[in-house]
Amino acid sequence: MFAQTYQAGFVSLLYSVGPRPLQLCEKHEESPGSVSRVLDTDVQSSVIELSANNLVHTWLRFPFGVVDDQQNPSAASASLHIKIRHLVLVLKNLDQHVSLEVHVADDSDTKRRFRFSTFQTQSVVHPLISLLPLRLDAGWNQLQLDMVHLMQTCYNARFVHVISVQLHASCRLRRIYFAEQMLPEDQLPAEFRLFKRLSKEQHHDQDRGRAQKRFAAKAIAHTKIVP
Repeated sequence: MFAQTYQAGFVSLLYSVGPRPLQLCEKHEESPGSVSRVLDTDVQSSVIELSANNLVHTWLRFPFGVVDDQQNPSAASASLHIKIRHLVLVLKNLDQHVSLEVHVADDSDTKRRFRFSTFQTQSVVHPLISLLPLRLDAGWNQLQLDMVHLMQTCYNARFVHVISVQLHASCRLRRIYFAEQMLPEDQLPAEFRLFKRLSKEQHHDQDRGRAQKRFAAKAIAHTKIVP
């Protein structure tokens, strides 16, 4: 999708306020699960809500047209082909399970998956997939994933590009984007902030909560290699 695009600064996959926030993704929902745009009272803005009793049945996947190569390895598949290292999700904890899967390619063209889940209790690294715990604070979170660090730590390999990003319910979404470098909230362009105008209390909360979002570092502590 972005293979022929110059990639610098920020690359956005989803912005809940835009006219067509889901235009780059494939949406799957099974009743009673749903994907809808709702008004969030905390941010006083429209957000995307993924809601389901079973997270397997409701998800968003970027880009549209991805083929599950675990089932059909030879099939041609769409790819984001994003080379920027930091993946950022601005999401709200709804006190239900959430799962995020990032499909990546390394410098040997080996394709691997990093799966972060709130129900995962410890980090386990398999040859082609890493299962990692996801811990969210109450309310809104800024989840930052350093793909270069993850690939080096889990596989001693060099990150090349992201193939796909898939998010399973339940949560609310404000933004999904890639960034060349991580900036403090008050230095981000207005459209990339959770709150476009930050109060002093919000500045304090952002500074206090920023350190906890380094999930790659958390994944290192208790890694178990499974052949």
